[in-house]
Amino acid sequence: MGLDMYLFKVSTPEITEGEIVKNIHEDPKCSGVAFFNTDAENVLCGTIEKFAVKCIVTERYYNIREIITDYLMTFDVSEEQASEYAKQFWQGGSSRTNKNESFSLYCEDNEEIKKTLNGICNTDEKILETTQNMTTSVRYESDYNKIVVVFTFNDTDTPYEGKYITEKNTNKYAVKLEEIDYQRKGLNDTGWGLLPENCGYCDDKDLIRKITKEGGLSESFIENWIDDETVFWAWW
Repeated sequence: MGLDMYLFKVSTPEITEGEIVKNIHEDPKCSGVAFFNTDAENVLCGTIEKFAVKCIVTERYYNIREIITDYLMTFDVSEEQASEYAKQFWQGGSSRTNKNESFSLYCEDNEEIKKTLNGICNTDEKILETTQNMTTSVRYESDYNKIVVVFTFNDTDTPYEGKYITEKNTNKYAVKLEEIDYQRKGLNDTGWGLLPENCGYCDDKDLIRKITKEGGLSESFIENWIDDETVFWAWW
């Protein structure tokens, strides 16, 4: 099992209280900023909450269910039936390059859907939509019993706009995190037993000191600790 442990210095980002953040990946104010759902009490701690700013993040999603519905309709499946089938698919993997992004989608163990898909067999990619900056295409791979959705980027300088994008505004906490220490693995059984919750931020200095003394965590985590400004975070 992997284990990555970090020590972060926490500070308040340039984002203002109540600000609507449209693009967390491109906005320079979001560099080094972590966003948390406001109800994520299991991952927050007092130090995070002290520096956090409450904002609204506009998140953009591919409407995969609508894509599958439209794809199945090209094979004379009724809209109502295709929509019901689309609800049975789940994402099993994805990949991204600077030219395209793809998602592999698998269906639940449903004999009706399997019969429909087996009737399709392998097909060339069907283009469902082409806009100025992106082409959306779909293919079925019968050997793997999966539908592959591919988004090919024609213009990477502008955000994709089209029928398969949906937006949602979500309340978030924003906080800036600067990595000041890191350790991969190296804990003994005692250290594992002392770790705080997986992917939870911890500002309990006494606990971290105990992990360094008894559990195999580097002493540098305490040497670099700044009271009321640093948090420990681990995931495995």
